[in-house]
Amino acid sequence: SHHQSRLTGYPGNLAAANALAESLSAIGVGEILTHHFSTPVPIDRGFHLTTSRDSIRLYGLWPNLVRTVTLPPNGIEGELVDVGNGAINGLKGVVLKDRIALMDYQSGRNWLDLFHLGVRAVIFKENRPTHRKESERKFLDVPADLPRFYAIARDSSRLSALSGSNTRVMLTGEMPWVEATGKNIFGIIEGTHHAHKKE
Repeated sequence: SHHQSRLTGYPGNLAAANALAESLSAIGVGEILTHHFSTPVPIDRGFHLTTSRDSIRLYGLWPNLVRTVTLPPNGIEGELVDVGNGAINGLKGVVLKDRIALMDYQSGRNWLDLFHLGVRAVIFKENRPTHRKESERKFLDVPADLPRFYAIARDSSRLSALSGSNTRVMLTGEMPWVEATGKNIFGIIEGTHHAHKKE
């Protein structure tokens, strides 16, 4: 699917490697080699936001160093509050302590301020195309326990509606480190040699 991860350890990674090998074969590459390797990866086993009447699939963000966004066995609970891009000057009068913040993905590192102000977790809404640099601002190089999640665009309006209803929501899920097998594909293409004429 469009949202399937191609990270090592996920089914999308194997599918991408197989597609690459098939493409090399289709263009006539005769020698195709495969190299398998083992590496630890954080595997999203499924995160959900639930209410008494609804359940929305969330996706765990990249770990803070080695600390994944795995939640306690009983999950975490709180009211959902929509903070837009999370800029401090727009948060005056907004109650954040012990709440779960819903915010735009295009918000830089504003999510860090929200944790300083007492939120229990942050859910980023997909609302327009983004870039790698924005994603690099969503994790730290220290093992801080700061649960951060991603909601795809089609669920954004459902989440926004919940944030305005004073409904308590529950977040559950885990992302353990797992030893996974990766795959490198090599296509060997013979070069050609043109002899130069001597003058």
